[in-house]
Amino acid sequence: MSHSRPPNTVSFSQVVAAACWVFGIFILVVLAQKVTTTAVLWQQREALQKQIEGLYAEKDRLIDKKDYVQSKEYIEEVARHDMKLGKPGETVIIGVPPAAVTPIPTSAPPAR
Repeated sequence: MSHSRPPNTVSFSQVVAAACWVFGIFILVVLAQKVTTTAVLWQQREALQKQIEGLYAEKDRLIDKKDYVQSKEYIEEVARHDMKLGKPGETVIIGVPPAAVTPIPTSAPPAR
């Protein structure tokens, strides 16, 4: 009597091979997800780095503007142009716009 398997049974080695294939595919899917997530995070990092660089440039521009606004040159410019002020001993001339000419309405000839 020989011990032979029934024709529809699966051997232990086939089960192990199938499990290895399933595990391998699972690992590949997980790795693909990690690579995709890493790529997205890298793009976000690059965008944030550009935004940070832009904010540093804006900060430098604002510091320069603050320094200028606090300078004597700016204060004198605002005093002369906006407030119409002058230095002691100077004569300030303020131009007055010409008066607007209002047209005199003419009466229409009577209708016949």
